[in-house]
Amino acid sequence: MPNEHSEISPSMLHRIMGESPCPASVRMGRNIAEPPSSEAAALGTALHEIAEKHLMDETDSGDPDIQKYLDYVRATAGLYEISVEEKLSLNAWVPDMFGTADAVCDDEDRKILHVIDLKTGQHPVKPKDNFQLMAYALGVIGPQNDKHAFNMWDGYQVALHIAQPPIDNFTKWTVPIEEIWAFGEDLRAAGKAALSPDSDFNSTESNCRWCKAAGVCPELHKKTVEVMGKRFDPLPPTQLTDEELALILTNKKDIEFYLRAAYKHALERWVGGKPIRGFKLVEGTKKRVWGDNAKDALVKELGAFAFQSEKLITITEATKSIGAKAVAELCVTPKGDPSLVATDDPRPALSGEAIKKLGGK
Repeated sequence: MPNEHSEISPSMLHRIMGESPCPASVRMGRNIAEPPSSEAAALGTALHEIAEKHLMDETDSGDPDIQKYLDYVRATAGLYEISVEEKLSLNAWVPDMFGTADAVCDDEDRKILHVIDLKTGQHPVKPKDNFQLMAYALGVIGPQNDKHAFNMWDGYQVALHIAQPPIDNFTKWTVPIEEIWAFGEDLRAAGKAALSPDSDFNSTESNCRWCKAAGVCPELHKKTVEVMGKRFDPLPPTQLTDEELALILTNKKDIEFYLRAAYKHALERWVGGKPIRGFKLVEGTKKRVWGDNAKDALVKELGAFAFQSEKLITITEATKSIGAKAVAELCVTPKGDPSLVATDDPRPALSGEAIKKLGGK
């Protein structure tokens, strides 16, 4: 699986296209290093690589989730060739743009192009109007004004698939190939806007959440200051009106995210040799850990009592070994602390009895 990324990649199109795009996120992210992969992202990368190898080698997997993906791809392709981890150029629409599709298959008899994207997370992903999948399909078929591409694909349907084994989400959305070509024009316009030197900002929770430029974003900073006041000297919470509390609650995640992102950026600047006046780097505090000589000394003093009972491996480690489905059957999700959310949040409200147990009135 390639580790390189284009400046505008299919996976980030949700941020520069759709109903609430933020084209400026592209130029703001230039020269900012990619953040380290999270544990979930690292696991997803590993599962993609394992699945890719099995498809290439035409072998099966001992991991039940990977095997479900392999079975799904092979059943979709039938006797037709499966293109695995194919690098696709989108340069005809956006300069230097490319992406890598997990699995692609051309059903020549039924004139259906299948594009399959493997997802390994727990949050359901839908194939309908999925910009990432549509971009992959566009990269496969090429421009409509290309005579060879038009003659080859005219009359085709495109089936966009999400294969998400951990939650048994195997869904597809089929559209005429003309819709993919029409999407290409939308992509061209979005790319042009994003690469403009004066592209527009649009700070929303979904746009800012994975944007590496959040810590230096002037729009997010402006929004934070507007909510909290011209100076970071707000009234005590007990003196806020209902309207002021509602405003803060509505923007709570954006404010918290901005502050975390700004701190992270400042820390990276310091480490990179660009200090900020009035601040200094100090060694953080950590819990004590045993030194190299602790084991022998404690065994000598305490014998078997030097050891506690064995500790289970992490859920992530177990998922790699026995699969997500088996792990899910062994896990429980404790009730979380209560959270204040907007009334249109899909989660049910706590009952009056539950609130009383929390100490409410």
